[in-house]
Amino acid sequence: MNEADAARQFGFDGEVVPGVGFAGTCVTAIVRPDGVEVRRREHAGLGAVLDFNLTDRLADLPVDLPVPRDELDRVTIQLLETAPPGIVEDTDTFVIRRWRPAVTVTGVLLVAGRQWRAGLASVSLFAPDAPRGLVLRQSPRDEQALRDEATELGIGVVAPDADGTWQLLVEPLRDTTYDLGPRHWRLLEIAYLAWRERVYTERAVQLFR
Repeated sequence: MNEADAARQFGFDGEVVPGVGFAGTCVTAIVRPDGVEVRRREHAGLGAVLDFNLTDRLADLPVDLPVPRDELDRVTIQLLETAPPGIVEDTDTFVIRRWRPAVTVTGVLLVAGRQWRAGLASVSLFAPDAPRGLVLRQSPRDEQALRDEATELGIGVVAPDADGTWQLLVEPLRDTTYDLGPRHWRLLEIAYLAWRERVYTERAVQLFR
């Protein structure tokens, strides 16, 4: 089963973006781009924003609303003054945050072999961020233990049975209380970077056909 098919099995809606490295783990993210923000960034020449200190400070600013400069500490002002164009609009008296995430992550996938416990541990790192799914390339030993542990963690699992037919063993948990703070924003920016690189690669391939 490929990752696009697995995403459909889990009900993750969006574009499949492999190679998203975060917290020492490489996963496939399922993303929905925000077309308005993508175009705004392209117009401003702004790519992915990977400076954690910057996004941490941006978390204190409302989007598209002016904040008086005298309400901000000096460290925040220095970070914003040196931020790439397109992140904030800065005047003598106000700062307006224009940056917002350019993608939403609707699910995270990890492909693993028989070592399903290691796979569960790795994809568990994304519990604060999005629904998670584990794709096993081989029929698991101790299937009931796998089902029990994955269910407890809220991780979906698909795997082939003894005949090679793919089965949805566990439905992924869809939480409503994901942590959408700076850590999550960093994941979104890394996913956006990977999505952008894939889009530009596909465009280049089309040009040479």
